[in-house]
Amino acid sequence: MKKILLIFIVVFMSGCASAPPAVINPVSRLNPIELKGSESKFISVKKVVNAIPAGTVIGRYQQGTLCVGSTQLTWAGNDKIMFTYEDILMKKLEEYNYSVVGKSESNTLFEDKMSEKSEILLGGRVIDVKANLCFGVKGFPARRVSKGEAFIGIEWEIYDKKVGDVVMKIKTEGNSEISSFSDTGDPDVFKQAYTVAVDNLFANKEFYKLLTTGR
Repeated sequence: MKKILLIFIVVFMSGCASAPPAVINPVSRLNPIELKGSESKFISVKKVVNAIPAGTVIGRYQQGTLCVGSTQLTWAGNDKIMFTYEDILMKKLEEYNYSVVGKSESNTLFEDKMSEKSEILLGGRVIDVKANLCFGVKGFPARRVSKGEAFIGIEWEIYDKKVGDVVMKIKTEGNSEISSFSDTGDPDVFKQAYTVAVDNLFANKEFYKLLTTGR
């Protein structure tokens, strides 16, 4: 029973109100620009925060093997998932060969001291979420499983320490679908949609230019 209750990591069900599915338009994953031989400015990831009020209706909740019912799905804005988003962003910076201050696998006790080296601070704000999820029960002892589709919109801010201000804002989007029941369908479907939004940030030519010009 305890395992069943732990499933609501990202979203929760709201009453018995009937709800139509959220309209989730396809989002193309663009090809990130990977640094090859170029050196970027030193960059630190600051925060990825939730800007959507808890309780906002984001789509439809269904349940059972056949995914029946039509209940409002509301956003919980869990802080733990925001920390996961920051880690994904950090790892993507490293993957595309940017000069990251404070590695994702770092165990340093002096992170603030290291961040003084950074020239650029990068943060994001979750400004839009849509999802249609279905929850079922599987196995013995019974455990809750889930699947569905999700969309996420992020507003990125790039702060230049030399200028002393935000020098660029970029909005990117991503979506994802998990078509088979999974123990981690929720929150994975949100994380996958977020990862597409991150890749689309790294595909932005103006972002690339800002982080590589002047080195």
